[in-house]
Amino acid sequence: MRRLWLGFALALFTSLAQAEEVTFGDWTVVRADNGDLVALTGQDDFSKVLAYRCLKELDRCLHVLIADVQCEDGSVYPVLVNAEYSALSMNTLCSENDGRYELVLTEFDLIHEILLKSHVVGIAVPMASGKFKVVRFSLNGSTKAMTYAETMLKEGAEYL
Repeated sequence: MRRLWLGFALALFTSLAQAEEVTFGDWTVVRADNGDLVALTGQDDFSKVLAYRCLKELDRCLHVLIADVQCEDGSVYPVLVNAEYSALSMNTLCSENDGRYELVLTEFDLIHEILLKSHVVGIAVPMASGKFKVVRFSLNGSTKAMTYAETMLKEGAEYL
């Protein structure tokens, strides 16, 4: 089952190398063909993913949500974030990649602290219908996975 999930998750991120992966709890770290590192987790139906993408070219990391929603590339959308550590609202930036929509969580320090200190996070995305799409993710292993991705990026390691 984990192989199936990982295969689906890899398909969500363009050019991820399937050969390299390291797992920490419910999170997996994979390396993209371009050298980027991605720590990610998802829900059982595989259409929702929370990722920490460390970009080799920019030497920085960002948090990305794939919530099976459509958005306009480059537009800003609000979300609500809830965890036992904190609850807050923040803006996201829509990014369309190969027909898939990602929401980049723009309040890096706030969301990063929540992901490091909590066990579960829920994110509510407002829909045009007036309803919310709510996604929840386990943070078991998130701290180790994100730290590992950052360290590997900074060290310029060729292999995971």
